Amino acid sequence: MTITAYGLTNFLHIVLFAYWLGADLGVFYGARRAARPGLTYQERVKIRQVVAVVDMAPRTALILMLPVGFQLASQWNPGITTSALSVIWTSGLAWLALMWIVHFQAGTSVGETLRKIDLWIRYVVLLVMAGIGIMSLLGLGPFAQQWLALKAFLFAVAIALGLGLRIVAARNPPVMEQLRLEQDVPAAERRLGENHRAAAGLALSLWAVVAIMAFLGNLKPF
Repeated sequence: MTITAYGLTNFLHIVLFAYWLGADLGVFYGARRAARPGLTYQERVKIRQVVAVVDMAPRTALILMLPVGFQLASQWNPGITTSALSVIWTSGLAWLALMWIVHFQAGTSVGETLRKIDLWIRYVVLLVMAGIGIMSLLGLGPFAQQWLALKAFLFAVAIALGLGLRIVAARNPPVMEQLRLEQDVPAAERRLGENHRAAAGLALSLWAVVAIMAFLGNLKPF
């Protein structure tokens, strides 16, 4: 058996999908536990700390999916040149490094500044991938394969859903502060539950999108 560069890249692609979905399930379960009534503030904080670490796996997978995906796509689309791939890989790895720095610098002014930069990068990538997907579906390139064009568009949808999850998560800090101060705890617990239910809908949609992307990439149905 011959091990090729394409085969290794495809293997990495599959591993990224596995960590994206698998770790996301852990994040979902942990967030659900943290939102349960009756927990102390410190118990919720500890669970959220674990969730924050586990969440780095799907965040890493999402970013690496971009250069790995384009690397695989170049096998069918000669228009994706070596120079273009070099730019995509360099940009992707720089973005990945930025995201990890944000994680380690959480709670600092530097971390907050870099978090905003990371957020804007996600909006840019969302628009670019949506544009690539729609143009390719219309036959305007750069992807000639319809399954690949749809996969590119769905990647943009996945980013959009992830941004939606961040918006929901941003509602939690004031509620956590209310719990820390033990101010109207039942109302605060209700709000945590509402936030979790809102996040659950987005998370289920995200998992469905990622599963469809994996289906398209492996079976190439059209």
